[in-house]
Amino acid sequence: MGLDAEKYQESILFFLNHCNDEQLNRVKLAGLLYFLDFDHFEQHDRSVTGDTYARTTAGPVPEHLDDLLDLLAREGHLLRQTAVVFDYAQERFIALAEPHPECLSDTELETLQAICRDWAAATAEEVAAAARREEPWQAVADGEEIPLAYAYYRDKFADQSTDLIVEQEHSAEQYPSSLASGAESVVP
Repeated sequence: MGLDAEKYQESILFFLNHCNDEQLNRVKLAGLLYFLDFDHFEQHDRSVTGDTYARTTAGPVPEHLDDLLDLLAREGHLLRQTAVVFDYAQERFIALAEPHPECLSDTELETLQAICRDWAAATAEEVAAAARREEPWQAVADGEEIPLAYAYYRDKFADQSTDLIVEQEHSAEQYPSSLASGAESVVP
């Protein structure tokens, strides 16, 4: 599937109109788009935007996000704003147009609404951290593309707390080395 610029623009405008708060910066927007595409792909075998995502230390980043933000700004649909947060310049976006989701299927619109419902009040770091806990992000190295098909392997860690993950890692260390290495045990 190729990039769908119309659905991509409408998705961005939807997030800006329905999830926009002081927390919606580039990192949070990238995370929302990741969840949109990977949630929809997992449930319906296709992404909404058609974009590809790369693993970065901040979380998944859509390849064409800057291009679409530039296009929306040139067309007068969004305003870029710089805010200083703890001595750090942070780019934020203000919607100047309402979304027109008619180009979106019912399932795409439902997924957009669910993402907003789940993540509207979250900070950028909370969204990025949740994406980094998912299998697709964990399965590739920094800078590599995250295959959409990895959406089928999600949630292995997403519903577990960090404490539980650490606890599981430590309990795995207690197994005999023959089991930890995958060697078969023989029962007499």
